[in-house]
Amino acid sequence: MSKPAYTPGPWRVFAAFTDLEIVTDRPAAHETESIVQFMGQHNAKANASLMAAAPIMHDKLLDAKRHLENARSEVDQGVNDPLEVSVLLTLAFEAVDAALATAEIQP
Repeated sequence: MSKPAYTPGPWRVFAAFTDLEIVTDRPAAHETESIVQFMGQHNAKANASLMAAAPIMHDKLLDAKRHLENARSEVDQGVNDPLEVSVLLTLAFEAVDAALATAEIQP
């Protein structure tokens, strides 16, 4: 898989008075790097929280895809162990649940 074109995470929400920003504190940035700013929006915190979770959600969804591909491979190869396929599907569902939990908006 190629290197992503977006700013690598982790991202976090930074509150500055009434405005919000999504920033990253990556060592390579040498300082806090602003990714996006929200100014005067009533739903800014919810939007910023969801967007800041994107890099983690992306990683968790890649995990889920890998587990689903492994399960499909087991089925395609005629593996007769439903427990093995079930374990892979459970791991995929857990990765999806983790991605969704990351995106839960905190009040």
